Amino acid sequence: MKRSTTLTLLVSLCVALLEAPAAAQRVTSDILGTVRDTSEAAIPGAKVTARHVETGLERSSTTDSTGGYRMSGFEPGTYEVRVEQQGFKTTIRKGITLLVNQQAIVDVTLQVGDIQQRIEVTGEAAILETTTSHMSNVVTEATLRELPLNGRDLFQLTALQTGVLPTTNAGPSPWSEGGITKAAVQGSRPTMNNFTLDGADINDPGFNIYPGGPAGAQLGVEAVKEFRVLLNTYSAEYGRNAGANVQFVTKSGTNDLHGSLFEFHRNAALDARNFFDPTTKPPFTRNQFGVTLGGPIVKNKTFFFANYEGLRESKSVTASLTVPDANAHNGQLPDSSGNLVNVGVNPLVRPFLELFPLPNGASLGGGLAELRTARKQPTREDYGLVRIDYQLTDKDQLFGRYVMDDGDTIVPFQSTFVPGFPGERILRNQYLVLSWQRLFRQNLLNDAKVNFNRTRYVAEVANSYPLSISLVANRPVGVMAIAGLPALGNNLIFPLGTSSNTFEFIDNLSHQRGHMNWKFGADIKRMQINGPFDLFIDAEYLFLGAGQSGGQFFVPRSANPPLESFLVGAPTVYLGTDPAFANSDRGFRQTYLGFYAQNDWQVRPHLTLNLGLRWEYSSNPGESQRRVANIRNVATDLTPTVGKVWESVPKNLFSPRVGFAWTPFARGKTAVRGAFGLLRDQLWSNLYFDIRFYEPFYRALLYIFPNLQTPPNNVNGLIGPPLNIPPAVIGSFGVTFRPDFPYYLQYNLNIQHELARDLLLQVAYVGSRGIHLVRTGEANPFVASLGRHINPNFGSIPLIITDAQSFYNSGQLSLQKRFSQGLSFQASYTYSRSIDDQSGPFPSDYVSESGVSQDFFNRKGDRARSSFDRKHAFVFNALYDLPFGPGRQWAHDATGASGKIIGGWGIGGIISVLSNVPFTANLGSFNNSGTQASFNGDRPNLRGALVNCGATILGKPDHWFDPSVFALPAAGQFGNVGRNTICGPNLRNVDFSVTKDTKIGERLGVQFRAEFFNLFNRTNFDVPVNTQGPNGNGGNGDAIFIGRKAPPCNPSTDPVGCGISAPNVGHIFRTATTSRQIQFGLKLTF
Repeated sequence: MKRSTTLTLLVSLCVALLEAPAAAQRVTSDILGTVRDTSEAAIPGAKVTARHVETGLERSSTTDSTGGYRMSGFEPGTYEVRVEQQGFKTTIRKGITLLVNQQAIVDVTLQVGDIQQRIEVTGEAAILETTTSHMSNVVTEATLRELPLNGRDLFQLTALQTGVLPTTNAGPSPWSEGGITKAAVQGSRPTMNNFTLDGADINDPGFNIYPGGPAGAQLGVEAVKEFRVLLNTYSAEYGRNAGANVQFVTKSGTNDLHGSLFEFHRNAALDARNFFDPTTKPPFTRNQFGVTLGGPIVKNKTFFFANYEGLRESKSVTASLTVPDANAHNGQLPDSSGNLVNVGVNPLVRPFLELFPLPNGASLGGGLAELRTARKQPTREDYGLVRIDYQLTDKDQLFGRYVMDDGDTIVPFQSTFVPGFPGERILRNQYLVLSWQRLFRQNLLNDAKVNFNRTRYVAEVANSYPLSISLVANRPVGVMAIAGLPALGNNLIFPLGTSSNTFEFIDNLSHQRGHMNWKFGADIKRMQINGPFDLFIDAEYLFLGAGQSGGQFFVPRSANPPLESFLVGAPTVYLGTDPAFANSDRGFRQTYLGFYAQNDWQVRPHLTLNLGLRWEYSSNPGESQRRVANIRNVATDLTPTVGKVWESVPKNLFSPRVGFAWTPFARGKTAVRGAFGLLRDQLWSNLYFDIRFYEPFYRALLYIFPNLQTPPNNVNGLIGPPLNIPPAVIGSFGVTFRPDFPYYLQYNLNIQHELARDLLLQVAYVGSRGIHLVRTGEANPFVASLGRHINPNFGSIPLIITDAQSFYNSGQLSLQKRFSQGLSFQASYTYSRSIDDQSGPFPSDYVSESGVSQDFFNRKGDRARSSFDRKHAFVFNALYDLPFGPGRQWAHDATGASGKIIGGWGIGGIISVLSNVPFTANLGSFNNSGTQASFNGDRPNLRGALVNCGATILGKPDHWFDPSVFALPAAGQFGNVGRNTICGPNLRNVDFSVTKDTKIGERLGVQFRAEFFNLFNRTNFDVPVNTQGPNGNGGNGDAIFIGRKAPPCNPSTDPVGCGISAPNVGHIFRTATTSRQIQFGLKLTF
């Protein structure tokens, strides 16, 4: 019989694995422990029952021969554990708060006596983690709802953990407020984090960005019960990405009807003026409001929970930028002696020049000056959630949950900080999951889920001018890019959109057998990524101080050749698209599989091994209309080849995980834990879908020294004399035909010590090594000695390849107090160093560096501090119920109105102290190396020794560093300054809240909140950025030089190599955090 059962189980498991997918995200928890008598002898055969207090649902088990028991599949909440055995008094452990994905140790000691006698003990499960080896932490329900959250953004609380570094220098998101990424975790890239809701995928498969709406916040604070952040070397049941696994769990209904109404309000009246605001504060109003309701449909059987949250915001966004001065508008620029030279204004240029507002700030020289301006940005967002839980039988639990997050905003500076080019962002996310949990027997549990995830992101142009530079008719005005100035026009990437569907099946099987807890699972995803990406179609002229006008070579007469070349109409480069091949709409398809086996083996009472193996697979991407082509060999191919995206897909992507948890001392107050794991990341569609820009389905063109035409007559009309160089067909961030899949080797060793029942100290070493990470560079540069590109059949080919590496080492210290006696807190300190060859594959990833290799064929030449690296990171958060009022230490006997006034006060806060992120000194769009790269990463030379993080840091917003330490390399040469060698400003911030809870009768309560963000109004400057980022309102480092002085300047004698210094070099134009902001909230609960 036993053999037959085992065979049946194995067959069932094989069938499940063959039918299922990868990355099964289990979010339920376990209760386990040992039952002993007062002499410490094990008690076998005892009945153990766990009861969910809020719903009355129960699950039972019996202890084995060693007195041990384990029950799985519990939702977070409050539980009581009842233990019964003949000859012993029944013991009930109350007050056990079970967290998401927790293995709660609940040991029970039985006293000899009659089973009818009851002993009740109140106390939490042990805070010490003695069964798992991964690094993780839980953001509890109280932390979620009581800490001050600017914008009520759920993701903000992930930064409370050790090893989590905010990426304040992230590139601006094209779809939402703030950066395109938010945090890097334990040395992995910020794009490598995985987000689940109730164990189901809520990631965007198109661009692999974090969940959220147009306001840049992940709403749902009132809908989410809590979440766990898995940080390092987690179990084999977790995959998809190599960074953090963030597991959100929604609330469910209970046997009591409960709900809330809430309103949070902010306006400019109490806010401090931002450093870069005009002399008067711009107007601002934000309202966040909503309702929750949950309760029983049938008591102890069926429950519901619903939440709605709305956001309405109208704010003015301040831009600080550089523009041509009044003299430049009249065609006059200073020469090297400071005398004005009348260079004139080309009639074709005049209507574009007039789109630059006149400055209202200080002169910067070179015909440039500062402008500060503000424009209004309205935002709407609506978030809703419905969840139904149903206890079908005592062995079957079902739930269904649906979320919709819908919003839109008009962004005044979507493409550029030059006013007049707003855009519209439209987002809608929908998540539907159905779950069935089946308890086959007390030691065999299965949890199956079906999930549907639909995300829609659209960023459109919301302006119209009677101007065009596009080869394609009826397009918005494109970009006039002038070195040293923000882009003029709508950025090349807009309009941009995607509608993506993810169909997911998840299955997890848990089997307790003796001292081994086996888990098997699968996660299958089918992804559809649909939508256009009209790169290059609106077109761009680049004015770099070299070109021709009317067949005559441009010879500069002023000290600012790039601006002069714009005024006279002598562009250096034109980027556009052949109208006959300008359809970028694609429907990509891909399948992801993941399977795992995990064994948590209690080798001895004080030693547990965590052993796991994961297998993952991503299919070769396809396209719904088979419009797929790739360059198989950049050096030799004549054209892109229609067919497969990749040559092949590996089928041997196994990922072993091993760890231990050891309690070395008899008192059981100390745990030594360690782990090693191989964690894989994927090549998601954002890394391959730019192959849409390859022939024969798309034809992007690059012209050297083109004619200035507004709009161009035709493809050949842009070819400019006297060189008459035909256009080169270019690509844009295509992916290598023969990729390796990226992975990290992660490892940690940590010691936990329980200082008190609710106080835990942890000291840890955490490290990782990234291998086969993606990086980008110019794979087909122009070679002067050959007089052509390496492959003359193509022009510029920025290419994504998979040979980058990273190295992360850190020491981490945390002190955590679980809520008791009115106080909870968490202190997290990380001392770390992260080194890599590139921190992301796109120029849009960071504003602090170019995002592409300076020399594609010298990978280690870019090895430096990661763009997200911070040496020190300290974060402290606390909640404290003030000891006043009824039942408290002081005025405990107050009653009536005085009791209500005195009692119910609480405070909370978050203190963040972060050292700097680095940034890169570069040459902006000036391609000194002569590679003719459409995206170049040229850097300057170093004249002397670097000090203070790479340059003489002056620390002033208008002069952050001394640029005189740099010189322009010889023409055709790369610079010798390393990537990310200069340090930006550090960051210090304090958020603080005061709350007042007042009971009105038995069931009603009112909470008033006052929240202060950046309490001390510290100006946290961002890194200096004067280059133009691909999303417009950003940048890619600080340009030192914008061009080269013409003869008679001699590079061998000129101290800066005849470089033309950027007038705004070293200037900081924005802050990394807001100024002080004050928010009031009111919540009615019942």
